[in-house]
Amino acid sequence: MVVGTIFNKSDGMGKMKIFALIFFISIAFAQTIDEQFKQINGYDWAVETYDWGYISSAAKQRPNEFFQEINQEQAIIIANDFLLKNAKFFGVERINYTDSAKIVDIEKKYSWVVVYQGQMFEGLPIVDTHTTVIMTSDGQIYAVGNLRYYFQEDENLIEGISQNDAIEAAKEHLGTDSEPDKVSRLIKVDEESNFDKYITWNISYNCPIGSDVFVDANGNVISQENKICAENKKFNLVFIILILPLVFFATKILNKIKRKGILFGFMLVVISLSLITLLIIQKNISYKNYQRSYIESRIHDMNNLYESIVFDLSKAVDIITKRAISTAVSEIITTGQPIENPNEKLKELVFFGTINGQEKQLMQNSTIQDWISRINFVGDQKNYNISVSFNEFEIMPYDSFNLNVKGTISLNITDKNNIASIKRFYNFSEKVSIEGFEDPLYVLSTEGKATKIIKKTKYQNNYTILMGECSPSRDWSYGEVFLGYTYSQINQVANKSNKILFLEDSSVADPSLVNQFSGVISTDDISYLVNVPFCENTTLYIQLYNGQNVLLDSVSGKIWYIDNFLEHYRHGYYSPSLKGPSFFDRMEGKKTIQSKHSSIFGAGLESFIDKDYFDSIDIVVKDDTNVDYLYFNSSYFSSAKIKGLPTTFKLDNEPSFNDTHRNYYGVINLTI
Repeated sequence: MVVGTIFNKSDGMGKMKIFALIFFISIAFAQTIDEQFKQINGYDWAVETYDWGYISSAAKQRPNEFFQEINQEQAIIIANDFLLKNAKFFGVERINYTDSAKIVDIEKKYSWVVVYQGQMFEGLPIVDTHTTVIMTSDGQIYAVGNLRYYFQEDENLIEGISQNDAIEAAKEHLGTDSEPDKVSRLIKVDEESNFDKYITWNISYNCPIGSDVFVDANGNVISQENKICAENKKFNLVFIILILPLVFFATKILNKIKRKGILFGFMLVVISLSLITLLIIQKNISYKNYQRSYIESRIHDMNNLYESIVFDLSKAVDIITKRAISTAVSEIITTGQPIENPNEKLKELVFFGTINGQEKQLMQNSTIQDWISRINFVGDQKNYNISVSFNEFEIMPYDSFNLNVKGTISLNITDKNNIASIKRFYNFSEKVSIEGFEDPLYVLSTEGKATKIIKKTKYQNNYTILMGECSPSRDWSYGEVFLGYTYSQINQVANKSNKILFLEDSSVADPSLVNQFSGVISTDDISYLVNVPFCENTTLYIQLYNGQNVLLDSVSGKIWYIDNFLEHYRHGYYSPSLKGPSFFDRMEGKKTIQSKHSSIFGAGLESFIDKDYFDSIDIVVKDDTNVDYLYFNSSYFSSAKIKGLPTTFKLDNEPSFNDTHRNYYGVINLTI
């Protein structure tokens, strides 16, 4: 056998030839870290690595769920097993479970997220904040992120030489005029000096120089790593493997070796050359597949980054706009002056953190420009150039309790190696709540004495409820219901004068007892028994219970539940309003809504002022309606007291939703 003959050679030249061949095969088949990861976990994974090795993130298309959903404990076990198997790829020194949760993505699909404690790697310019494993609800892992962040977000704040100076220092050190193949700027951390940050430049030369030169912030070369040029290395190996058989057979010919030995040698040459050719072809194919996989991975990553930016934009718009509202209201409170064109002023605050060009402390590091800078920083860490520009942007009322922030952004993400890029336009529209902010109208109308927080009512269209009807009698009463079934029960009731007695059978009570209550409701005739407000022959629409507050309006023969209206007044809630000023109008100090701030959904607001509160802070109280925008008006409005409300409360009958204010709040029949 030919092969057997070859491997049975015992001379030194034969061993050299065999070792050279084995060495070449090992070099040809050497795998990168992402290839090793794919070999173990599957070739459908897209992998990204750091410049210094280790995998930064790995992901594949989200699998469809076919199996039974797992619980949290099972998710943790699956994630632990995966990380233990792949720890070497992610540079994970130990598995420190931190937390886990079940989340839902924008496609309404549920996933388990398992997070592990961060680790610090000595000598690297980063801190690993956490490692995250993401799997489907049935336990199929489809993403792993080894998330690391630099200590300093703004690199320009770190002192150090420029890139050009670093390149010149590297050229001088190597004695070359060649331009480097790659320049990287690293931010390192000195753990011994309270984590001070400093810049290190990595100047990389490929063949023929083949060196990585590290230059510190002062321009000093701190280390140099020499590399073996891959092309020369491969060429030398191929040359050696080709020449060795020729030298060997030339020696044999000179020594007049038998023709059979020459034939075997010739066959060995042919086999060696064929093997080399196949290996080179395989390597080229693998390299092209790797390139295609890498490009596909980058495009997929750019799409994911685009989706992340769009998702983050929604949160950023809400947070930044609310910060701008708080700043604008604070400006009104501080100066005592209204803000003209609040939509434009809020836009200025959102983008630049200024009002009329003056910077506001509350907006520091909280503007759209700051958000764009953070997006650019994230892109830089992922080796992308990101361009974000707002083509349109406006803030207008959406309804009574929300502003509408809408616009269009142009987003361009380009790989720094010019491998791929995407450019897209995205139209956004976000509702931003004004609840929880101070009402500027109260501040402006009381010279800064009174304040009030905007809180949306819980009782819209449900302020009062008709509970029953009866035969009319006289007067009215408001109080707690007591269900009286026996004489003994009724007799033992404390504080009868604050309660309304309900009787299903009037024969169980006598006049001396029932007249101690503030009112009486009965399902039969009781007029002969009582001289307090009463309802007889009652028909209930809603069953009464002990301790329930009711308004007994004997004059109209109706029983009302008005506690929703009372709570609305006592807690200072706000209602939508037909003519009340919107939030923007209130910032301008206007007492009614202006057409420029109107909305198809209605943008007006109104609340009830608390006259007792005004009196306690030395504000002269007007004997007028409690509706705020009418009360703050210089005119007076025809108003009436409402049964069951404090004596200082009055309500006008001005136009509102559902006809008038009294009709809108359900008290049209309860005026005094």
